Amino acid sequence: MRWGLFILALLVVYIAQTAALPLFAPSWVDMLLILALVYGLTAAPTEARLAGWIIGFAQDVGSLGPLGLHALALGLATCGLTYLREAVNRELWWVRGLAAFVVAWPAQLLVLLHMRFLQNAPLSTLRILFDSFATAATAALIAGLLVGLPSVWRRRRRHALSPRW
Repeated sequence: MRWGLFILALLVVYIAQTAALPLFAPSWVDMLLILALVYGLTAAPTEARLAGWIIGFAQDVGSLGPLGLHALALGLATCGLTYLREAVNRELWWVRGLAAFVVAWPAQLLVLLHMRFLQNAPLSTLRILFDSFATAATAALIAGLLVGLPSVWRRRRRHALSPRW
């Protein structure tokens, strides 16, 4: 994995998540979770797990919560995704999205349940379930589609260069 490109992507996404996204996007759009899922779907297993942990740690540095909560959640999510991706057909976007959702929802539930019970955040059970589901579903859908974009561009280029009969 190209770690310089990873650090650059992390910086761009972190700045966008903290500075620009709160101005116009709903609260359940989490670009750092999307980045962790993309690396979980594409990078080598060991590097994907490390990247997930680093992304979570970066999210912890900018939050008011305890240091390590998001690092644990995203690290476990990418670890689970690296095992799960080997058992599914990664050529279909909806399968990639479903695999990403299966690991992202428990990670988001972990973060929100920690906020509710250990940080005394005023979150209802319905809000915890809806916010975690919406965040995980959005991130999984976007990550599943982003991972498939290079193959779409290659396929179009190949068809554009082929002779017409």
